[in-house]
Amino acid sequence: MSSRNVGLDTPSRAAAVVLYAALLAMQKRAVELGYAAPENCVATAATSGVTLTKVPREALIDAARLILNAEPLVEAVDYISIASRETMEELEFVDSAAGGAVLSLAACVGGVRLIDNIILEANG
Repeated sequence: MSSRNVGLDTPSRAAAVVLYAALLAMQKRAVELGYAAPENCVATAATSGVTLTKVPREALIDAARLILNAEPLVEAVDYISIASRETMEELEFVDSAAGGAVLSLAACVGGVRLIDNIILEANG
């Protein structure tokens, strides 16, 4: 358990999983909009008829905010970031051909600032 999580009471600890859920919602939204990760891209993009190759960051941020705002114990969202895996510079669009991205966020839950991140894999 993270040292930050130790400061959470039981309800806040249960609510803290919303950070990871928000990251997964971002990943899912990217795929829905045509982002192609190696293990699921061809079938997902082809069968949905989506031809978008670059996914706008705001679409992913909106997906995360939807999840975070639904949890009453999230007191504040510090940041939601979509950054290049290579440079950590913020991206305006996510493009699987351009090396993937780091999705990260920070939010205050139960008076404790929590952070989490996942890698949005590039198209192999």
